[in-house]
Order: sequence, then C-alpha cells, then structure tokens
Amino acid sequence: MDIEKRFFMPAEWEQHSATQLHWPSNSDNWSEEMLGKLEEMFCNIIEELHFFEVIHLFVENLKARNRVMNRLSLKAVDLDRIVIHQKKINDIWARDCGPIFAKDEQGSKVILNWGFNAWGEKYKPWSDDNTIPSFVAKKYNIKMYRTRYDP
Repeated sequence: MDIEKRFFMPAEWEQHSATQLHWPSNSDNWSEEMLGKLEEMFCNIIEELHFFEVIHLFVENLKARNRVMNRLSLKAVDLDRIVIHQKKINDIWARDCGPIFAKDEQGSKVILNWGFNAWGEKYKPWSDDNTIPSFVAKKYNIKMYRTRYDP
C-alpha cells in the first residue's frame, strides 16, 4: 500500500493502550536544576497516569534507568505498569518524534514515520529520537510507512 492511501488517525481522546514518555536527561538542553524539576514532574505524571494506562518510558542508558527506578520507588507506582525501553534518546519530545499510530483501510494498526529533525534542526542532536518509530515498529511487529518527508 502506498502512503497516499487513506489512513485513519484516532483522536487523542479515543481509547488507547498506553502513553509514551521520554525520561529527561539531556544536559545540553536542560540545566541540572531544570533536569531535577523535570524528573519530579515526570514522576508525578507517571504516578497519576499509570492507574489508567501502561506507560512506555524511554530512557537513554542504564544509569538513567536506575535513576528512574530509584525515583519511582519513592512514589505510589506499580512498576508492573511501566515498560522501560533502554534506548538512546536525545530529549523528552516523545509526542513529536515518537511513532504516529494510525489504522489502515482494513483497520489494522500501522505506524506512520514522518521523520523528525527537531523543528528545523533547532535542537541538536535529534538522530536518536528519529529512530524511535522504526524501533517500536520492529519491537512490536507493526507495519511502518515512511512518508516522503522522512529523511
């Protein structure tokens, strides 16, 4: 099927199975003070959201994974509802660089990969974030379509 075929993208309020987040860790874009504040904010978001859906949390390395586990252990979080993906990431822009899930004409879930360049190369680097749609597609065996805008 060509990308020009029709796809249906469910609205954000429709039923979905999970939310994707990226743990803040880029000290090039965030000061240490801001990273600490962001981590606390992410812990609070995860603590509230995990009651309603699974969280797919991307962390850049083992050090970040251990930090997440330590921080979340201080919260009322059921860690069985958190799926941690240890994969190199560049920043917290999960909504912008993550996979765009849609349904094809048969109603099957697909990923549309538009490519990500950090809003016109404003925040370097972005190359690791740009690999997330293909990482998710491969890990969960979901068909992915690259658009003509994907580098």
